[in-house]
Amino acid sequence: MDPAVLDLFDADLCRTFIEREILALDNYALTGDVTGPDTQSIGDRVFEAYTAPTSFVFQGQSFESPASFAFVDDEVRWFTNCR
Repeated sequence: MDPAVLDLFDADLCRTFIEREILALDNYALTGDVTGPDTQSIGDRVFEAYTAPTSFVFQGQSFESPASFAFVDDEVRWFTNCR
């Protein structure tokens, strides 16, 4: 997770969100072409990020949602809204 996410959201909130929802995803898959980089922002930070169309199953229901990530200092950083 990119540190900008933790600057915007409480670290405990993000940890709970990951444990409760992200780790519970099944059949996570890329469903199309990755696009970018495009300018995106989180809080007051602007960055160049890629978007990947994904599908997954959560609690028996299928969903589609884009995932955003960036390459920072030779690492892949994920961007999300912790809830």
